[in-house]
Amino acid sequence: MAGRRLLVETSFRTRIALADGVTVVDEIDLGLGRQNNKQLVPALSALMAKRGWTPASLDGIAASLGPGSYTGLRVGLTLAKSMAYALGRRLIAIPTFDAIAMDFAGEIVAAIGDALNGTVYYREFARGRPVTELGIRPLADVLGQFHGMLVAAGGGNWSTAAIDPQRFRQHDVPSFASFAALAEASEALDRVAMMGLEPLYLRGSSAEERASAIAANSRTEVQQRTTEG
Repeated sequence: MAGRRLLVETSFRTRIALADGVTVVDEIDLGLGRQNNKQLVPALSALMAKRGWTPASLDGIAASLGPGSYTGLRVGLTLAKSMAYALGRRLIAIPTFDAIAMDFAGEIVAAIGDALNGTVYYREFARGRPVTELGIRPLADVLGQFHGMLVAAGGGNWSTAAIDPQRFRQHDVPSFASFAALAEASEALDRVAMMGLEPLYLRGSSAEERASAIAANSRTEVQQRTTEG
């Protein structure tokens, strides 16, 4: 669907853009940090005022799904869903790695993101099209089994000593040009699917995983005491 569209991309940084079809007409990057999420709505208002657009003049909204920042994705997707619902516009959901791969559409690449504890979010693409499912894999397995270009999203502490620098690129965020192109080519969600949409987290938050580990350790201790008793 051609027309004016708001692009909300908060997988790793707090970013928004305005696009007319596949043409990005303006964008703003609020950077990293949870505090920047609080500036998202004021920044959107300022950006639209600068272009002379109003919320009612939008034809659609596209938002990133992740993987990425728990807080950033939740805030960005909530904004997009709320606006789409209030304005009666349909929402387009864009997996973040798909947009990143579009920036390397002429190559065979694997998009990766730091999933902590030596693991990475991982998906392979051939000329912009996904050839594997999105998942989490040990980085060591990726390095041993995939020999194409690795595109690292969202920062992270990468040990390039173990990675051939000729096939490693740091690419923190997808370009809005690719994001707009995918939004133009993608089907919008109906209202039921839109309201049930959740970010692609793939794993629990750090707090959730710590709580799960504590609970698991507690169960183990109880079982051991029961057995010893």
